[in-house]
Amino acid sequence: MGCRGARSWTLGLVFGLAATWILIAMFVPGIPLFLLLAVPFLLQSRHRLAAAGAILLAMAVHFAYFEWTGVERCAEMNRRPNASCQTYGVETTVVAIGLLGLAGVALTITGALAAGRAASRDG
Repeated sequence: MGCRGARSWTLGLVFGLAATWILIAMFVPGIPLFLLLAVPFLLQSRHRLAAAGAILLAMAVHFAYFEWTGVERCAEMNRRPNASCQTYGVETTVVAIGLLGLAGVALTITGALAAGRAASRDG
């Protein structure tokens, strides 16, 4: 992918982590804010697929972490006397997170292959 592709991927990873914090902190106003920031970021990036893949991977890892901690907290609460906690839709959420991560991996690989083809044509 090269140095510039790796730079785009790393910046996408940082952007994805920051965007996930924004989406978790304020979901409804966070969506338009995320789109308002993501579109120009991706348009200015020379390796858009790698940057987009990194954003999706960062978001998938972040959401998986928050889902896991929520389930763990609920399980810990269930171990206490006279306390109960139930989680609903964990399987569906895990599938959605997995698909998000899979899309991130696919975009990253596609971006790396496209950058490699472009480098072989130019060099």
